[in-house]
Amino acid sequence: MEVTWRQAIALVGLTVAGLWLPAASAQPCEPHWSALENDMDNYVRAVLVYDDDGPGPDQPAVYAGGQFTVAGGCVANGIAKWDGAVWSPLGSGTQGFGALALAAFDDGTGPALYAGGSFSSAGGVPANNIAKWNGTSWSPLGSGTNDWVIALAVLDDDGPGPHAPALYVGGFFSAAGGVGAHNIAKWNGTSWSPLGNGLSNPGHVYALWAWDDDGPGPHLPALYVGGYFTTAGGVSAHNVAKWDGTSWSPLGSGLGNEVYAFTEFDDDGDGIPSLFVGGMFWMAGSLRVNSIARWDGSSWSALGVGMNHIIHALTVFDDDGPGPHPPMLYAGGYFTAAGGHPANYVAKWNGRQWWPLGSGTNYWVMALKNFDPDGDGPEPPQLITGGRFTSAGGIFAPRIAAWTSPCAFQGDMNCDSVLDALDIRAFMLAMIDPSAYAAAYPSCDRMLGDFNGDGSVDMLDLQPFLEELIGN
Repeated sequence: MEVTWRQAIALVGLTVAGLWLPAASAQPCEPHWSALENDMDNYVRAVLVYDDDGPGPDQPAVYAGGQFTVAGGCVANGIAKWDGAVWSPLGSGTQGFGALALAAFDDGTGPALYAGGSFSSAGGVPANNIAKWNGTSWSPLGSGTNDWVIALAVLDDDGPGPHAPALYVGGFFSAAGGVGAHNIAKWNGTSWSPLGNGLSNPGHVYALWAWDDDGPGPHLPALYVGGYFTTAGGVSAHNVAKWDGTSWSPLGSGLGNEVYAFTEFDDDGDGIPSLFVGGMFWMAGSLRVNSIARWDGSSWSALGVGMNHIIHALTVFDDDGPGPHPPMLYAGGYFTAAGGHPANYVAKWNGRQWWPLGSGTNYWVMALKNFDPDGDGPEPPQLITGGRFTSAGGIFAPRIAAWTSPCAFQGDMNCDSVLDALDIRAFMLAMIDPSAYAAAYPSCDRMLGDFNGDGSVDMLDLQPFLEELIGN
């Protein structure tokens, strides 16, 4: 049905005058926060989703690492497993400060979970700052490292070539397996090796990411390293650098301060993801970026006005799985504004602007990871969020929580899972007064009213909204 401007104005007039009788609405199905049972007694620093039986019957589970001793009421020293219903320990866990980095890696003997951090043993077995969990027991990686491990990543540096994938380890150490390795090293399943001369000393590595900068093109994947350093392999590289398997190179003129997180995301839909970098920096070269920047393989760009403070975690999350919503970039950290708008410690980027996740958390977010609790089943995906907070969305959720956005769709401006007359008032508020809309519908995404995809909700969206409403 074609809706003319005269009909649209009349319809809006009836709505504002309160003469439109709204259809009955379904039970609300809003995006929301939820706790994971009793949660942790201290902070969560790392989260991994891992399937410990591969093609077996078990679903993937959430693994959390941090400085906790209790998870969901059970003793779990520094690392624990959430199967979607209950927490369980991994043997006797780690003995020390805790597991601060997690990764899945197959060293040739089968997939296993690897934990790095600050500890002297795992499961009662001596293991210096890094250890392997095979599903039933812990084992060391040689003599480990001589100081903290903060980041882990898996890279196959020659793609389809003869090299096997390897585990890359970053942190505060100067040796791995007794071999000199300045803050970064490679574990091939049996032995340790350095990456050239490593990073500047003193220096720290906080983040690692394997990324192929040209997607299906001829370039091979490379390792991207973030932290606090001024050189990589003797080459000037400010806080971020690339290792191609044989040599180091900078990313332009680098970033102005510490880097804490990487992820990749195709935010412009060209089929080739860009590398997104978060941390405690304000500049990328001479460009103002405010804690987050995009690297396209040759240059830096900003994401709006960025954040007002630190980003510690980045991930890409598709809140409706195979549904119509596109994936978005999610950021967590120590900030209270994103894109110039209130956003408490966690926010999402749709490629054009930032939005909060409801009322967010009450303190620092340090880890983000996607989790689908029933695989291909009917339950919606969850964004697992870990950190130093004690509540999320106003509910008690000590240090770890799940964000779920199960039902909202284009035009569902009040997030009740029904497109009806109740959405008209919400749409008008979103168009006229975005702040009032955010206050009235804190869990809803205003961009559900952006029908023409121009990054705003305005009069250009009114006619397609009404056409959708009337045709519904």
